[in-house]
Amino acid sequence: MPHLHMIQWPDSGFGIRIPKEFLEQIGVRENDEVEISCQEDRAVIRRASGQRREAEINH
Repeated sequence: MPHLHMIQWPDSGFGIRIPKEFLEQIGVRENDEVEISCQEDRAVIRRASGQRREAEINH
């Protein structure tokens, strides 16, 4: 089920806070690079291509 969030105006432009649980689901942590794209009426956030975790590299 979707969660409602308020668009805010931080110092550098518009923004929203993304719940930690959502970021964990796509494998994103602090300082990771992400790709943001638009698909029709949706904004899509995903971990940047080629970005792998140390744990993934060691397996």
